[in-house]
Amino acid sequence: ELIWTDRYNGLYAWGVGTVPTGVAGTAYGAVGPTQQQVDAYAMSNGRYPIIGYDKQGNPTLDRAAGYEEEELAMSTWTYPAKGWSKHNNFQIESPNMYKDREPRFYVSVFFGGNKFLHGPSATKISFAKGGNGNKSHDYAKTGYLCNRFYDHMLNSAEGNWGNITFPLFRLGEIYLNFIESVLECKKHGVALPGGYEKLAMDSWADLRDRAGLEPITKVYPQASTDELIELCRKERRIELTFERHRYFDTRTWMIAEQTDNGPMYGMDTNCPLDKGMSGLDTPKDYWKRTVVETRVFKKNHYLHPFAQRELDRNKLLIQNYGW
Repeated sequence: ELIWTDRYNGLYAWGVGTVPTGVAGTAYGAVGPTQQQVDAYAMSNGRYPIIGYDKQGNPTLDRAAGYEEEELAMSTWTYPAKGWSKHNNFQIESPNMYKDREPRFYVSVFFGGNKFLHGPSATKISFAKGGNGNKSHDYAKTGYLCNRFYDHMLNSAEGNWGNITFPLFRLGEIYLNFIESVLECKKHGVALPGGYEKLAMDSWADLRDRAGLEPITKVYPQASTDELIELCRKERRIELTFERHRYFDTRTWMIAEQTDNGPMYGMDTNCPLDKGMSGLDTPKDYWKRTVVETRVFKKNHYLHPFAQRELDRNKLLIQNYGW
């Protein structure tokens, strides 16, 4: 699986930024995925529920995915912890938004109002203002934390962090690179050796099978080549989550003007606790899509500008567009 890594070393340097401050010991709790990243995950049936947004940032839903329209309504459901922690699956009261998502969601993203699992312990976390996960400048501004790159089998509260071999290049990426290449060749009429398209779809099926999902061709049997390319990009976003690929992918595909521009959403972490609430509680007004920051990405940002001294040295050098 691991083709090239950045060495085997202590997990502390990676993990400490992902532990909510409500957990005892050293915890910085600040590496926060956006709401857009949360929305990107498929449902357990393999379909992607969020297919776009309106001008107000409200999601447009794929009705066939089974996503609840009342996404922020509270319900009681089973949280799947077995297999990646010392805890068995447990009942949780939480918004429908997080219910019945694909396995990679629960392994990758931690959301407020849930229990953070560390070794034999489980600490309930609130990211509302004044909650145990939002009591200093160190907190998840979006109301989410990266759940990967922390060993949930160990207890960091006792100084047990374990080790990590961070993947720079792994087999899953090779599969995704191959799938994308085959689909782009098909789209642009580039001849391929016999069997390449089947091999690409088989590789994709293997990748999803390991994640507990049906093959993409079964979930979307009528998908065109263009639609499969878009689905491959979605798959890559999820499979390689937090592995330093997304920044470069959006620029390679030249979609950063859409994905990295404008309002970024999360839950309302400025919502204070209600009177009488403890630091473990989350008020109902916390649960709403909220702009946490506004980013700017323009067309000229795909390229860096040349320094003026380089332009002075070489009169034939032309400044990149927009600078």
